Amino acid sequence: DVYRDCFGGGHFKSFLHGMHIKAIKEHRNVLKLRTPKKQIMYLTTEEFEKIFNCAKNIRDKCFLAIGFYGGLRKSEILNLRISDIAFWDNRIDIVPREGNINGSRVKNYAEGSVYVPNEVMQLIVKYIGQGKKYNCDYLFINMRGKNKGKPMNADNIDYIFRELSRLSGIKVKPHMLRHSFAVHRISEQGVNYSLVALQHDMRHKSIESTM
Repeated sequence: DVYRDCFGGGHFKSFLHGMHIKAIKEHRNVLKLRTPKKQIMYLTTEEFEKIFNCAKNIRDKCFLAIGFYGGLRKSEILNLRISDIAFWDNRIDIVPREGNINGSRVKNYAEGSVYVPNEVMQLIVKYIGQGKKYNCDYLFINMRGKNKGKPMNADNIDYIFRELSRLSGIKVKPHMLRHSFAVHRISEQGVNYSLVALQHDMRHKSIESTM
């Protein structure tokens, strides 16, 4: 993967091809990471609990819990269908789909599965029980307004997080939940938890993103 990134726009070329490329200097360190533009922000457990308690309804609590304990991106959570939830196994499947009416998508088609604590799955079950009256397979739907019963979109989520920031006094954005998942995962698993294992859990295409 490192070789392909350096020698040609994602198209595989033989190893010998690189021997005559003059544009690439010998002193270039192909493993050197890009310097982060800013510090990665994440939530402590105490901060998350404060924000969680500020959520106005069980739907919003579910969104927070899936992001924090499952590490899903905002668009991936919006992409979820009820059929993606394996209730008996505490498992959530991430399934890439095209043409979602709410504009959601799974980045880089990074399909996979995550396992959440039993308490999170119980919360999801309770939430779904409240939304059965709506004929919509999307997990996260609007509960009021002109789009009642239709899938939520990114603007809906951004508005909710602005409200959560105001109510909790903690500036929080959806992607911070994913960052928090990664940081706490490292802390909980200890020294035997490899970077490759974290890359797998985060479904990152590049190890650089994980690092």
